[in-house]
Amino acid sequence: MRWQIGLAWGAALWLAAGVEGALGGGTPGPLFLIPLAAGLAGGSVVGLLVAGGAAILACAVNGQSLALMALLYLSASLGASQLPRWVAPRNLLVAGLAAFVASMLAAISLALAAGQALGDAASFALRRGGVNALWMCAIYSIVLVVSPRTLPGEVREE
Repeated sequence: MRWQIGLAWGAALWLAAGVEGALGGGTPGPLFLIPLAAGLAGGSVVGLLVAGGAAILACAVNGQSLALMALLYLSASLGASQLPRWVAPRNLLVAGLAAFVASMLAAISLALAAGQALGDAASFALRRGGVNALWMCAIYSIVLVVSPRTLPGEVREE
């Protein structure tokens, strides 16, 4: 079952990279949300593995620095994996708010690093955070439907 979960996360990364490329790139996009979902649903180890793959794909799609993308994706995934300590990880509202906050922080930091004015960077970050919160509701609902976990502490055996 473990290799099938790995293939599923790989397919999710591949699909998100295709969607982000079709939308014209721009970080943080749908590819940024897959490591967030992996960290929230699967924990820190799964989240960090998926974030590493997502950072490599983001560099290929967006043409940005691997170090910067790895830092953003790994920190977002690690932060999302810490959320289940305080909130229910099987809630779409938690996933949407996590995507909104993480996307806003990533977008404003990337915009300021690119030399945009603070007002423009904040406007871009707010728009990108809202769009990514909507994307995350779709992505995380799929994760919850196909997840082998039936309850937070219980794993179904086949």
